[in-house]
Amino acid sequence: MSMKLLRLFTNSLTEKVIGGTKWVSPDEVSKQMRDITHVYLYLGLLWQQGNDLRFSNGEDFRTALGKLEKMGQVPVSLRNAIVQLTQTGRQLEQALGELLANGKLVDAVLNNEYQRFAGHLFDLLEQARNLRVQIVLPEWKVENGKPTSQPKPDAQAAETDTLERKLFTVVKQFFDLEFNVRQEHYTLAVANLTRILTELLNKDDFGFKKEFLRHVNFMATVAEANDSKEVAAAIELFALPPGSSRMKKQSKWSISLNSYGGLGFGRENDFNEALTDSLGGKSVLAPYAPIGIDINLGLKNAGSLSLYAQVVDVGAIFAYRFSDETSPIPELKFQNIVAPGGYLVYGFGNNIPASFGVGAQLGPNLRKVDPNLGLSVQKTNAWRLGAILSVDIPITHFYTK
Repeated sequence: MSMKLLRLFTNSLTEKVIGGTKWVSPDEVSKQMRDITHVYLYLGLLWQQGNDLRFSNGEDFRTALGKLEKMGQVPVSLRNAIVQLTQTGRQLEQALGELLANGKLVDAVLNNEYQRFAGHLFDLLEQARNLRVQIVLPEWKVENGKPTSQPKPDAQAAETDTLERKLFTVVKQFFDLEFNVRQEHYTLAVANLTRILTELLNKDDFGFKKEFLRHVNFMATVAEANDSKEVAAAIELFALPPGSSRMKKQSKWSISLNSYGGLGFGRENDFNEALTDSLGGKSVLAPYAPIGIDINLGLKNAGSLSLYAQVVDVGAIFAYRFSDETSPIPELKFQNIVAPGGYLVYGFGNNIPASFGVGAQLGPNLRKVDPNLGLSVQKTNAWRLGAILSVDIPITHFYTK
């Protein structure tokens, strides 16, 4: 019924032109709405055409509109809603024209235009609810010829209005979320996801909102980083203060997002057996700068023992091999720092932020093989078994007991 109401108003605010219809000028509608005689003529014509509009709460469109008959002044909110509907219709019409005219543009541009068009479309659909609220839901109280909207003691109507608002809000936020992820605007996507959760969860169920925002904003900021300086700035912004490694040592159990900064030494074995046999020097010394999850057992003043699952290792691209048979790829890309692995890490003492660990990790596809080796392999990947000596850098604690 709300959509039928929207169609009724839409038809009344468009005019026929060659090749179709177009929305009338919002300025002209605003001008006409200042004349009370014109307003009553307009609403009278709507009343005549709205004989089949009856809403789920039992309200009849004609009956609701008839309440305005004896008022000396039509509610300003209703007149503003009609002008706003015209403005949105004009914007939607313009956006659709641009979308059709530029249909052969590159995807990025087309996506922006489609997002603009869809945004206006959602606004138009939302105004269907707004029109119903303005006409049907209020209980108008007239004082000195001026109407005032009174809260209506109709629980069903109020619940319907709330659910409709949630529906339009959540659907629009899901659309914006998908668009922002596709465009790699992750911080905006976080805002969309937060709004969705706020709408769908009550305050008690979303009690983790503060921590949720902290963690997802960190991930979004790192994902949007263009270089190592921006990654470092993100870590500095979200990281715990210096000395926070003491927390994992004094607590019995804890789970943290952790980084380590130091050196790693080990032996690499390529997945390609022929390449492994051909390479003489397999020992590797490299900076160690990973990000991953730590599960920690606190040993009080004796330090801590952690199982560390790393996801990326920025230091892996600077690995120095004791052989000149491979050379580093110069490009710093995300796929070139993904280096999943696991380490058993011991944190020294209570106030010493240093750690020692042993474990293994996969090496990203960072190296090109020297063509002089006579092998058909041009790129290689490997796994490394070795030890690390580093500074313990907790970024944030997810759980502490």
